[in-house]
Amino acid sequence: MKTKLKGFLTLLLALVVQITFAQEKTVSGTVSESSGPLPGVSVLVKGTTRGVETDFDGKYSIKVNTGDVLVFRYLGYTTVERTAGNSNTIDVTLKEGGEVLDEIVVTALGNKRNKRSLGYAQQGVDSEELVSAKQADIANAIAGKISGVQILAAPKSGFNQSQIRLRGNRNVLYVVDGIRLQNSDDVNPEDVSSMSVLKGAAATALYGPEGSNGVVIITSQKAKNGDSSISYDGALEIGNAAYIHDLQNEYGGGYSQTFSKFSYDDTRDPTSWASFDGDNIVDYFADESWGPKLDGRLVRQWDSWIL
Repeated sequence: MKTKLKGFLTLLLALVVQITFAQEKTVSGTVSESSGPLPGVSVLVKGTTRGVETDFDGKYSIKVNTGDVLVFRYLGYTTVERTAGNSNTIDVTLKEGGEVLDEIVVTALGNKRNKRSLGYAQQGVDSEELVSAKQADIANAIAGKISGVQILAAPKSGFNQSQIRLRGNRNVLYVVDGIRLQNSDDVNPEDVSSMSVLKGAAATALYGPEGSNGVVIITSQKAKNGDSSISYDGALEIGNAAYIHDLQNEYGGGYSQTFSKFSYDDTRDPTSWASFDGDNIVDYFADESWGPKLDGRLVRQWDSWIL
């Protein structure tokens, strides 16, 4: 009997330990480089769409399970992976990568040039980096991947698109396969082959005033002769409204608690309006519902003047 009891307790202890290890916890830390903290670093849980970015001081905080792998990625630096263990703190130092010295980039009007020969700032993102975060909005997809870019996030559930700011307080100009667009609503990150962000007056001069706030050059994916493939990638996002105001049906439209009265003037008004004399008139042009109380009093309907 004692042997069976010991075996049961051992099994119960193993289950408790396993559940404990599977519990979610918060891991935080600082991402830095040789010269100090590094803001805007993408911190993702490998194999998922969960991730955060480091703040201005290079700090981050993310919820993970023990055993999850954190991927630290920043453009121009080597990618680092760390496994979440017993510690709740993971500090990472990124090193600069030097494998893109001879990169060919797309500049204004679709011209391809060696990146080292450019006399202005230019950065690019390939298709794999864009789709890694599973973002439907292309502006959110490049967050943390290009330096000097400000992303103005929009509310969720498709109410509006996020905006990319490089210079000034206006959105950038998008050029997709040579066609100019003023927003990114119709650009699917899955259809992008490469993206180049042009900064500064020298880079955007060919686009005139439209490109004064920066230009994003997008090259879409194209079919290859003799090569066919089918791929599918999907994501689901569910959101709830933060605030929903209660509907009030106690007061009608207007700004005053009393109705205006119609006074018939036979020198000015049609004879058909004579029977309207003394009727209550609603403030037809008021958007607010601060008017008289809805207590059953009759009012002159707005279309009764012409019927």
